[in-house]
Amino acid sequence: MILYAHAGLDAAAVSRQLAEGTRGIVVAGVGEGNMPESVRQELARLAARGICVVRASRADEGLVDREPEDAGNGFVAARALNPQKARILLQLLLAAGESDPAAIQRAFDGR
Repeated sequence: MILYAHAGLDAAAVSRQLAEGTRGIVVAGVGEGNMPESVRQELARLAARGICVVRASRADEGLVDREPEDAGNGFVAARALNPQKARILLQLLLAAGESDPAAIQRAFDGR
């Protein structure tokens, strides 16, 4: 699923959008994949439960680099992929049985 970050988005709205069995979320964040703090906290909780969270940007250009908090949150940075392309790569990785955020990050890094 792609979750579009916007002003007023909160943790409850994130939870309402999740389908049972969701294995991955791509956040179409503002700027470099940023989101409201309450949303970040909710997504970190979901990542701790095994749902892969990929930070992407809804801006036309630019990279979403790893941030120091990504490792602790269990997030993956989409790098140069827009949310739609990040979703496709994440779907392929999950379908192939990959669930380790570090391995998924390597795929997004092109390694």
